[in-house]
Amino acid sequence: MILVNALVKVPADVNDRIYIGNQFNASVFQSILPALKAFEFDLLDIQLDDYKDTIDSDMDEAFGEDISLYSDISQPSELFERVVESISESPRASEQLMTLLKYLLWIHGDSDTK
Repeated sequence: MILVNALVKVPADVNDRIYIGNQFNASVFQSILPALKAFEFDLLDIQLDDYKDTIDSDMDEAFGEDISLYSDISQPSELFERVVESISESPRASEQLMTLLKYLLWIHGDSDTK
């Protein structure tokens, strides 16, 4: 965890730090955090808390109030409508959204693994 925290904190640019944090999350790192927490080892818990605080702080720094604007949305359809609204005047963004949605449809598996 010390190495993970060091890697997440090294870049000066907040966007780079968020990118690195997202790479850890994409590599199933989030799924092992509860197992690490279950060890109940004080020094490990400090590192786990530090990781969470760093990620949260970076998100606040990068997105600030934008995060709270959408925290009340609980339905995917409502969020999708807002995304479509926000890109409606950008043909390139609309094209990229279409590509992304097609990629999402290609995800196979049962409902638990999708």
